[in-house]
Amino acid sequence: MLKVRTIFFLLLILAGERMIDRRLSEVSAKGISGRSKGRQALSLQQLKRLHQGMKRQPSLSVSFSQKSFKSLRKKTLFATGEALFSQPRTGSGMFRWKLLKPRREEWVYDGRSLLHFHPVKNRAIRYGSKARKLHELRRLVDIVLNLDVLLEDYHFERAYREGHFVWVFLKTKKDRAEELLSVAVKLDLKKSYISWVKLNLKRQNYTEFSFFAAKSGPIPKNSFSLPKGVKISEVLR
Repeated sequence: MLKVRTIFFLLLILAGERMIDRRLSEVSAKGISGRSKGRQALSLQQLKRLHQGMKRQPSLSVSFSQKSFKSLRKKTLFATGEALFSQPRTGSGMFRWKLLKPRREEWVYDGRSLLHFHPVKNRAIRYGSKARKLHELRRLVDIVLNLDVLLEDYHFERAYREGHFVWVFLKTKKDRAEELLSVAVKLDLKKSYISWVKLNLKRQNYTEFSFFAAKSGPIPKNSFSLPKGVKISEVLR
């Protein structure tokens, strides 16, 4: 009688273990299936069609956080601020980058020249149209507001969609000799703008931007001019 009971309990234990194993397998399969359904790989043609369906933003204001890693100093730097963009794809395209922390400084482009403004000192430096910093900032503006620029200038690697977000990964073309190696961006299809950018540079350096609190609509032209009384120094480059 004791042997029969022992065998009976052993069978119950084995049956329970099999049920647990089967249930774990079902949960695992469901989780994997759920992830695959949530993430959809996109071809270049599919990405272009999605982007064409996005509403164009001739003007945009955003808040941003910035993270930069400098391998030479082995240091990660953080900054926060606000940015204004207006008509970025025309000759009169203007922008204003306002760094608020850790220190206040601004880069202002009025369609003609670039100004590096220090509000605390009430001083600014004016750069010409060929300044390297102007080229870098205009490229970043194009990245944020117009994916077409990226797809024209960089090699498409892969893209995928999760809900109303699209992640895109690109590499610098081999014939381009520049510091930037690759770019990763996240598109917000609902709000029709790029909400995250990562620029991977040589020597393992990188700069990462997160954009939020986006507002579209006309921006007053005087938003791209400096206050009266600012002392401006000229730089011929």
